[in-house]
Amino acid sequence: MSAERFVEEIGLVFDSMHLPRMAGRVLGAVLLGPADGSTAADLASTLGASKGSISNMTQLLIHYRFVERTVRSGERRDRFVIKSGAWARMLLWRLELLQRLQELASDGLELLGPDGNPEPSGRCATCMHFWNARCPSSSAAGT
Repeated sequence: MSAERFVEEIGLVFDSMHLPRMAGRVLGAVLLGPADGSTAADLASTLGASKGSISNMTQLLIHYRFVERTVRSGERRDRFVIKSGAWARMLLWRLELLQRLQELASDGLELLGPDGNPEPSGRCATCMHFWNARCPSSSAAGT
């Protein structure tokens, strides 16, 4: 896989998470960039994007704690590096969303009750069983 393709693929992953594709592209470029970070100008050049777009996306990535701003000694330009623990935070964020869906499936079963419509009750039960089978350590949290 080329570096360009890698950056685009991360952009697509971000897009699938309802985040700006450009934010994913910036994250990919920072990930592949030098260990001491990339400047906004470096990122704009690498991605063929405006400095304004890079500024907005780095702010978003900082907000989500995927990247952090740093500076080289004796240099005035900010640099962006991957923040320690960024990947764990991303996975935990997705896990929390999935756990919430499991909780809602349980709530749906409770709402429908034992005499509720069997079709939606079955869908809620299927969701809960799917979750419990794959993540048993969290099954107690949602029931």
